[in-house]
Amino acid sequence: NFSSVNGKPSASLLFYGNQQINHFGKCALPVYTSQDQYAMANTLFADTVTGLIYIGGNFLFSDHLFTSNISAWNGNNWLKLGEGLSGLVNSITKYNGEIYAGGKFLSSGSTTLNNLAKWDGTNWLPIGNGTNGEIKKLLVHNNELYIGGDFTLIDTVPISFCAKFNGTQFVSVGDSAPLLHPVYDMEFYKGVLYASLKEYSWRRLKGTKWISPG
Repeated sequence: NFSSVNGKPSASLLFYGNQQINHFGKCALPVYTSQDQYAMANTLFADTVTGLIYIGGNFLFSDHLFTSNISAWNGNNWLKLGEGLSGLVNSITKYNGEIYAGGKFLSSGSTTLNNLAKWDGTNWLPIGNGTNGEIKKLLVHNNELYIGGDFTLIDTVPISFCAKFNGTQFVSVGDSAPLLHPVYDMEFYKGVLYASLKEYSWRRLKGTKWISPG
């Protein structure tokens, strides 16, 4: 969320190479006309198979392309991903060979998504009925997709704040001692799942219980 680096005008996304700061083309343009409102790049995902870097956040353009909140960079040019997503993108990952995005968006064009979607190479597709609240983090582990955020319903299943998806159905994570606050971030460390809750708390998963790391 910045407009300059070292006093020079800069877009909101840069990379460092050859001992200098470089632009991704023109990168992204401000979402609004207000002087202090600039595009935000919230999440990056590098696909080592295709060589693309996916960027999600809060922006309308990537260089000259209209790319609503999500786009891809092939090393030379920006790529448009269908009609984009209607709101904030917080997390991007790859699961079962497809790109997944989570955030705070309702649709892509006329397709209803409800905060969770996958890219089939042409269009953004829904995953069931999505969630009833914002998704903050997507994480793949042992061929399952973990989903964290501020929701109490995913697809048609009552699950609060953290779920996992096996490609067919959603199940709760830590259901014998569930989380009491929205998930902001998640990561596996030495095979154990850790989650940050709001700005002041975190938990780790032990069996089917979320406990304090101490």
